[in-house]
Amino acid sequence: MTTIKTLVSCLLDVPQTALGFAGLFFVAGQLAAQTPLAPDYRVGDRAEAEVVTPIPLVVFDAARTDSLRRAEAQKATPIFRWWRGASKLAEDGLVETFRTTRDRFAEGLEDLFNHPLPLLTTELGQPQFGEFVATFREQSPGFPLSTNLAELWALGDTGDLVLDRLRATLRQFTNSYVRADTLPAGEKLTPSLVRLIPVEPTNAPLSLADVDRLGRNLARSNLVTATKFHQGIVKSIGERPAVDVQFVVGFLQPNCFFDEALTQQARKRRTESINAADRYEVGAVLVKSGEVVTARTKLALDELRARTEPDRVQAELALERSRADSETAKAMLATQTARQTNRRLWVGLGVSGAVCLLLLGAWLRRRSAASRGSLALAIPGHDEEAHWRERAMEAEARAEKATALLRRNLLPHLARWMMNEVMQRLLSQRSETQSTQQMAEREVAELAKRLASVHAPLEDRLKAYERRIAELEAELAAKGEQNLELIKAKIETTRKKLEGERSDEPLNWN
Repeated sequence: MTTIKTLVSCLLDVPQTALGFAGLFFVAGQLAAQTPLAPDYRVGDRAEAEVVTPIPLVVFDAARTDSLRRAEAQKATPIFRWWRGASKLAEDGLVETFRTTRDRFAEGLEDLFNHPLPLLTTELGQPQFGEFVATFREQSPGFPLSTNLAELWALGDTGDLVLDRLRATLRQFTNSYVRADTLPAGEKLTPSLVRLIPVEPTNAPLSLADVDRLGRNLARSNLVTATKFHQGIVKSIGERPAVDVQFVVGFLQPNCFFDEALTQQARKRRTESINAADRYEVGAVLVKSGEVVTARTKLALDELRARTEPDRVQAELALERSRADSETAKAMLATQTARQTNRRLWVGLGVSGAVCLLLLGAWLRRRSAASRGSLALAIPGHDEEAHWRERAMEAEARAEKATALLRRNLLPHLARWMMNEVMQRLLSQRSETQSTQQMAEREVAELAKRLASVHAPLEDRLKAYERRIAELEAELAAKGEQNLELIKAKIETTRKKLEGERSDEPLNWN
């Protein structure tokens, strides 16, 4: 009875253990099911179900940010280098050209008349002088060589009065701000103001701090191109000799030069605080069922999926751990059950053998007692009593002999049969136990591989979060006080992801 009770209790324990495993799987499955996962839609897809964010989100829109920054960049004030030495260079060029022309004119006259200057007054009236002046004008078409200036040079005068008049005319135009006719590709002067910074050499190194400190604003209309500047001079000749003005204009060059590098820096500084971001509170609907997924919606779904993925990974890891624990428990339960079954089988065989021996002994005693009783009742007299006693003794001897023969021949066969049955059952159970253990080992090995495959991406994500935090902190340090709220929000969000990954119980990967 004790053996039967033990066997029944073992059978009752197995379903309870299985129910425990089932409950464990159910809890882990519920954890995984409760972890939200945003669907991976493409732009243009229709949402199959409504998606509600369980956490607050700040979704940065790179495309809209870039568009807003490009539009705002065009409002930044263009920066020009104003070379104040351009006027002096033009005047120096005018004086050098005038003196060089005068020297050539003097050398030509000395060769023509075979004596150094000055010429005689009578020589000025000779045809050779007039022909020389005409030829010289043809050789120097841009120079304003008048008859008066030619006679002054011929008489040995330097012509400084004429030179002073030309220099005065030139100075009337050097106060203008002139730039090249063309700008770098893609550049347009859309703002109403430009920023001028005075420089001595045009390639002097400058920074935005220098521009803020030394520069000054100028109306865009006051900065003219070289072509328009020359055309305006020609229109404003008035009473001045046209030849003189045309000669002077040739020395005028642009004195304002567009600085593309500084302008780009100024635009970046103006636009770096502009960021397009959407904020979603807890419970906000990201997309409704049947609604077309837009680029803006996809960004929100991607951000939600990135934020909730660590929780989902932790739920999957918990599920895998519960499966591993259940498989290990099953293998241990199978081994323990096999051992208990072997012990109970041996006990049952021993009890059965003892019962068989007891029953056989009882049967033999009852048979011997019945034989003695029948002999005692059948003896009628004294002579026959001895005869029947002898026969009873012979019967008892034969019974003892049969008993001994039975013990010698039957019991070994019975024991051998019982041993064969026991060995067969033991071998069968041992084979089943080994197969169960092998199956459990394979399942544990597969589980270890799955855990390793899940662990590797988790470590990569942790490293990615750490790198992102470092980048955002560097960006925050570079930008100073601009846009602190958004960048701090990004850093805090990423830090929470990392703390969420690390706050869970560490897994045992061995």
